[in-house]
Amino acid sequence: MKRGQLSTELMFLIGCLILVSLILMYYSARQISETHKISKAEDAVNHLADKVNELSSLTTGTRDTVWIDIPSQVLDVRLSGRHISLILISASGEQYIMTKETLTDVIGGVNFSAGIQQLHVTKINETTVKIGTEPMILDIFPMCISKSELGSNNPIVTLFGADFLPTSAPFADGTPIPSTFVNVATLTLNSEYIYNAFGLVATQISVRTPPDQESNSVCFHIYPTGESCACGYSITSGGEVL
Repeated sequence: MKRGQLSTELMFLIGCLILVSLILMYYSARQISETHKISKAEDAVNHLADKVNELSSLTTGTRDTVWIDIPSQVLDVRLSGRHISLILISASGEQYIMTKETLTDVIGGVNFSAGIQQLHVTKINETTVKIGTEPMILDIFPMCISKSELGSNNPIVTLFGADFLPTSAPFADGTPIPSTFVNVATLTLNSEYIYNAFGLVATQISVRTPPDQESNSVCFHIYPTGESCACGYSITSGGEVL
């Protein structure tokens, strides 16, 4: 009787030990996986920042590529000023943010789908490096035109940016606008056409390049004579223009 009871208790103890071992193995494997993902995320941010820093010391227009490996469960890759940040979410829902500072401003975008990616990196001027090949608008001039400036003057509107192509087409609030391709950094628009199509309404100008690339947008406004432009400023509750 005692021998049978001892055998049962031993089997129960062995079962408990096996169960505990399996639990420990599971959490250990998950921790190793999380550590590996974090390490991959840090490597991706570091490699990208290193390539940006490398191009920042070279001549304007220099282009190169960099390969990075984006781990799974990445929420976003953000480019802000002189910082590149990658946001990773763990299996427990906790967020890790890896940030690397660069020697110059960095703009553009990164497709943060998981896997190995080849990214184009271009020095577009003395203070800025761009990531990606999508068209980007850096400035519009003039941003605002008074209606009284139209007519015989017919001011030309210029988009300054990066990665424009002869096939790139400007759009105003989703409507295509005739344009002239000058070079990869410059497109010109006819202000009279914009006025005829949109009147005295502020519009958002963007650039699309087939098949599916689209730039950021900038504000443009032909405003009534004697009034103010709706772009480039904000108004406080006290009515003060900033």
